[in-house]
Amino acid sequence: MTETKPKYNWGELAEKGNSYDEIRKALTVLETHCIGLTKAEIYSENNTFKKEFKQDLDNRLDQIFEESPLPETDNNSMKKDFLKNLKTTLELIVIKKAYAQITFSQFHLYKFLEALNSFVDEIQIQLNEEGVIIVTTDPSRIGLMEIIFGSKTYQCYRTGKVGINLEDFKNKLKCTSNNSEVQLIFSEELLEMNLTTPKRKRVIKRTLFTIDFEPEGNSIGSLHNLVFPYTFEMTKDDYEDLIKNLGYYSEIVEINVNLQGTIFKESSNQGNSEIEYEKKDLVDLNFNEKELLLEIEREQDKIKKLTLTNKLEEKDCEGSYSLSFLKVVKNFCSILELKEKIAFSIKTDTPLKVNMSFKKLNKTTLTFYLAPRIAEEEFEEDEEEF
Repeated sequence: MTETKPKYNWGELAEKGNSYDEIRKALTVLETHCIGLTKAEIYSENNTFKKEFKQDLDNRLDQIFEESPLPETDNNSMKKDFLKNLKTTLELIVIKKAYAQITFSQFHLYKFLEALNSFVDEIQIQLNEEGVIIVTTDPSRIGLMEIIFGSKTYQCYRTGKVGINLEDFKNKLKCTSNNSEVQLIFSEELLEMNLTTPKRKRVIKRTLFTIDFEPEGNSIGSLHNLVFPYTFEMTKDDYEDLIKNLGYYSEIVEINVNLQGTIFKESSNQGNSEIEYEKKDLVDLNFNEKELLLEIEREQDKIKKLTLTNKLEEKDCEGSYSLSFLKVVKNFCSILELKEKIAFSIKTDTPLKVNMSFKKLNKTTLTFYLAPRIAEEEFEEDEEEF
């Protein structure tokens, strides 16, 4: 019987895989070294590599590949790709002074910025290892928003921040195809936008100058530490329908939540309105029993815990909020997928917390805090703000 020759030599394949990993690690170290050099050490006056830099780079690459057990074609291919990527990276960091780059669906980013522009006109964008971060408040300081753009395409070269006019940014993103992608490159003085479409090979290149914009300080950190007794979740369709049916009596909407569900109320001298969502009508309704008990304890001193526990079912949390700012949340619904939801967290006389996540923008997240408002007949100066 003829012995069958094995199709693969698993030991050789494993060794080859280890060699690839070791070479990639060495190339990463070399790239980090190059990025740390000054422009004068890398480039000549016409922005080409200096002979000294190129010679040193070639010597370092030779050392990495001289004892490589990989085929010569693999070595040459890895070396070629490294030099190509390094050239692009150095141009971005050293010449253009870029902070970071990220790629999105052009249409969905446009719709997102359109919704954000209904809240503010100018933003400061922070760029660091966590992602592209925006923390902003409206001019009246009633709403406070944190947005974290995340994507597998995100590359951070160094930390920094840039100011952007939203109207200008949004308008520069307009494109004839809804299937386009846009690569954003953030640098000290310029935002580059490279738009590509599947049907065409060409790249549309646009730029936008950054602006000097330093937002006022905010208390987003302390707000993140708040513990809320109730959280309820709604579908985008339900929330859009809710907003359509509010505003007939007042600009102030009272939200009342208990274990049975959520009620949205408004009233005026003409009458009143209630829109009720029972627990079964909501995507989810959760309560934090410990926080509810603490709220009851604060309201009623020296009450036995048994009594407190019995009062859980009748304990409501409520707050009054501006319909105009609830509509801002609705504006972001156009970027949500059908199964994505909007989460609301509420605590009496405390800012309303809204959470949204956008898969169409690579799981970009938005956290929105809306300060509680007083009834219309009370004094304007008593309104809360951040």
